[in-house]
Amino acid sequence: MSAGREGADAIGLSRQLQIAILRLQREIAELPVDPARRRDLNDRFDALTFAAAEFSGLLAAATAVLDRLAVGIALLGDDDRVFWSNRYFDDILARDDGLAMVAGRLGAHGRDQACELAQLIARTRGLAPGADDRPPGVLAIDRHDKARPLLVAALRLERDAAPVDTGSAIVAVLVADPARPVSLPAGDLEVLFGLTPAESQIAALLAGGDRLDITAEKLRVTTGTARTHLKRIFEKTGTGRQSELSALLQTLHARMELD
Repeated sequence: MSAGREGADAIGLSRQLQIAILRLQREIAELPVDPARRRDLNDRFDALTFAAAEFSGLLAAATAVLDRLAVGIALLGDDDRVFWSNRYFDDILARDDGLAMVAGRLGAHGRDQACELAQLIARTRGLAPGADDRPPGVLAIDRHDKARPLLVAALRLERDAAPVDTGSAIVAVLVADPARPVSLPAGDLEVLFGLTPAESQIAALLAGGDRLDITAEKLRVTTGTARTHLKRIFEKTGTGRQSELSALLQTLHARMELD
């Protein structure tokens, strides 16, 4: 869960549920109920407490997985405030390059793009029709450093699919940064393709966007040696160009942060 975010914490809600169950159980224990009925109620409360604990564990596991995805995810309540976001999304916001948080709401630098983002969220939620020819649900957000734009998509989540009851549909905003390097553990490449340690290091750096000469410099080998390794990498991975190799490795790892 994101530190300092306003709004509901889904895992916190499950803990509050457990506390509420225990308090209610204590209150019922003080009521004049016959022993058989009391035992029945206690059994039911035990089941509810166990279910709440399982729910909390499931949410914690889901959060850990979402934090490893190399795509930003933010959930917006009915007031358009961000009440949950994953680590990748927080990293994008921390760079203050394209997207920003304004009073707990997701925004963009520049008046025009901020309006486009607000319209995207409104269209997705279904509160307003699309006002231009832009396909609903997607948007490119420009950045200060002239890098490739952030890619933003929005999805509508119905209330029965939402972790908290917000009174209306939740909007999930997904953000991808095409300029962000891909993190690929070299050891995984050895297992998947039978690469040598040297070949795995080269493949990982190339998949992250380095040129062959830069890769050779980082590994302190000649460009000729790196090129020889690259030919063997092509043979073992069934690729013929560096772009094919990079696309293959990025797809296999689904751009997930594994380190």
